[in-house]
Amino acid sequence: MAGASEVTAPNVAVFGSITCDVLVQCDALPKPGETVLGGPSYELAAGGKGANQAYAAAAAGATVEMVCRVGGRGGDEALEEDAFAQVASAGLRRRKVAMRTHTDFERRTALATVATCRSSGENQIIVAAGANAALTAAQFEEQSAALASGRADPTRPWAVILQGEVPPEANWEVAAKAHAAGAFVLLNNAPARRVPHEACRHLDMIAVNEGEAMTTCKHFGLLVDELRSSDSQQSSDVVQALQCGGDGEASRAVEAARCLFVATGVPVCLTLGSHGAVVFNEEEAVTVRQTLEVKVVSTVGAGDASLGALIAALVEQRPLEEALRRATAAGTLACSGEGAQDAAPDDEAITKAARQLVSRTVAAARSGYAAR
Repeated sequence: MAGASEVTAPNVAVFGSITCDVLVQCDALPKPGETVLGGPSYELAAGGKGANQAYAAAAAGATVEMVCRVGGRGGDEALEEDAFAQVASAGLRRRKVAMRTHTDFERRTALATVATCRSSGENQIIVAAGANAALTAAQFEEQSAALASGRADPTRPWAVILQGEVPPEANWEVAAKAHAAGAFVLLNNAPARRVPHEACRHLDMIAVNEGEAMTTCKHFGLLVDELRSSDSQQSSDVVQALQCGGDGEASRAVEAARCLFVATGVPVCLTLGSHGAVVFNEEEAVTVRQTLEVKVVSTVGAGDASLGALIAALVEQRPLEEALRRATAAGTLACSGEGAQDAAPDDEAITKAARQLVSRTVAAARSGYAAR
């Protein structure tokens, strides 16, 4: 196990992916079958949704551990992490994230190619899972200091973040173990996968973006256009609060997030980029409209920065409205820099920007929600 022991046990455990990113800028993203010239240079950077969220949570003030798996190489004298692993973990070590790393000598560290359009900041990403595909719940059980602390002191607030870039069965097992030990368990269902109903019992929040909201609904057999119920007025009120009525995809994603909450009984956090964010829960929908002005350099890692700030605020037991303002501020500020981790803002910047945002609640109907 890598990483020195900590005086204070982590209050956020990230169980998830870590990658080495190959970053290339281009004037236009390629269409299917098309080759475009980028660069002329490229960069190697740390990435992976799990690692990005761990970095962002630490930047936002949380004490974080990262349970992950990297590739190894064998030499004549020693066995060690491969070169990509060293790149992938460098940022986390700088942020003093406690690394709970297993080195897999049968696999390579995960690699992602990230192409970013210079003018719009939009990106295309392809990930080769590598060692991420072999991450296990047993490793979490063996290495997580946060889990051990949670079991020893059930009153201590702590949280776990999961993502869709590692084996889903491992996620569901970790969710059950962490939930039983008193953790707040957040699933970032990205890439969107089917979430078993049994697993939902161990989740405290599901976080998705526009596309992931729609895809996750489909995995539950929910067709958003056919699910207009008496409470669709709540979705309309949310759309109005976020002022995204002119964006058809965003409006449909709002309804998808509401339907997902109805189907699972798990609060759903929907991030909508330039429009802001909303959380649907049993009492209400909490919205934050994005009104900060920033120059967009890249959107890579913005969602991860947002969720890292969100979990850091929630584990500090800040009110949901404040936590969502901080999350929206962090995601927006991250768009103004390059690098999925380097662009993540620190606690001071988040606090200053969050003061400029306004949250609004939209009441929910008292019927039609699934029981947990």
